Amino acid sequence: MRWRPDVAKTPDGVLFQVLELSRMWEADDVREYVINQLDRRRVSIRPVQLISIAKEYKIRTLFTYAFARLVKSRLDDLTANEYKMMDGETWAAVLKAQSVIRTHHGIVGCEEPPMVHAPACVGPEDCSLDWKQLWWNQMGRFLFDGRNPQPYKDAVQHFEEVGAIGWVSQECWRSMMITVHAGLAFQKEDMFIEHTAKREADQLLL
Repeated sequence: MRWRPDVAKTPDGVLFQVLELSRMWEADDVREYVINQLDRRRVSIRPVQLISIAKEYKIRTLFTYAFARLVKSRLDDLTANEYKMMDGETWAAVLKAQSVIRTHHGIVGCEEPPMVHAPACVGPEDCSLDWKQLWWNQMGRFLFDGRNPQPYKDAVQHFEEVGAIGWVSQECWRSMMITVHAGLAFQKEDMFIEHTAKREADQLLL
């Protein structure tokens, strides 16, 4: 009977050790095999640890994934040891990316999409005023919540669940939600993070 170890049960630490051995022995096939295994379980590995491994062994795919995930994370949730696992250059890139995203959140949260009234709207002025107030009270709250700030996609979902309030007509609401879902403002966060992760991989994985 041929022995076939269950790789799925192999601890992450063992895979890291095998990755180091593949470098010592210059075994490219082993390296690629381990990278594929880590990629399959990357969701269960802490992003800081993934970044540390990716930088040590120049693994671009793992780095870009983990960097994007860390940028979207609350840094307060990291352990003291995790803060020591990354170098200052990488931390600077993460903090700068988070700062840009917070600024963009502020712009989007404070500047509601211009109301385009449906033909059946009976009070355009009041509808526009309530739309402005609704955007600030709900979308602003979801984006700026200090305890649990929401990414754009989640914020839009929660905002849509609130529904039309006050003088905002159902027809105008449905029309504006089409605008909100199609708006580039809510796609820029993921585009920015993806671009930043790739750029930092180019600079840091030399």
